[in-house]
Amino acid sequence: MKEDNFFQIDSLGLDFLQEQWQLLMVRYCVSSDLSEKYFFEIKEKYSEKKRFYHNLTHIQALLKLIETLKEKIQDYQSVSLAIWFHDLIYNTKRNNNEEKSAEFAVKALQEMKIPADIIRLVELMILATKTHDAKALTEDGKLFLDLDLAILGSKAEIYQQYYKAIRKEYSWVPWFLYRHSRKKVLNSFLGRQHIFFTQEMSQLEGLARKNITQEIEFLSK
Repeated sequence: MKEDNFFQIDSLGLDFLQEQWQLLMVRYCVSSDLSEKYFFEIKEKYSEKKRFYHNLTHIQALLKLIETLKEKIQDYQSVSLAIWFHDLIYNTKRNNNEEKSAEFAVKALQEMKIPADIIRLVELMILATKTHDAKALTEDGKLFLDLDLAILGSKAEIYQQYYKAIRKEYSWVPWFLYRHSRKKVLNSFLGRQHIFFTQEMSQLEGLARKNITQEIEFLSK
């Protein structure tokens, strides 16, 4: 697969996403009109041209991951909803994407008449992606944060495509500034006692630290 379309969704991926969305909406008895309305809007948001990683393939990857961990999740639907909405608003020139995504999710879920306690859980999970601080989260929320960072523990060739895609999303930032900011973020993860909060994802810890260290070395050249 060419580098330019490494993280681009294909027709099978779109079919998978639509099926997963419909199953989720049926679970909450959401009308077909509302379901279609929000699926279209979500698809459009995640398909914006300036997204090279934070797009539909990211959502697809996380939904496939939670399928493998279904028995470990107490409220599967809440985690699924958080996945769908957590990067809905993504503008690299702003620093309030998480708040705006959470705001959109709350409004949409209220219109769908999702129970208020579920909406609050989803909101907290989305907001936590700003700093990846799990203090206010349930075990489900901690697993959600770990899933969001699973790319850090991917195979080296995939990780390299990932950090190249992130750079493209911030292509407007001069290289010397980007390098400084990116290294700061990466070092903050290395400075943690554990990158991943849950036992289920702790197996990725070693590879994640290796990938991050190699990216820092690349940025330091």
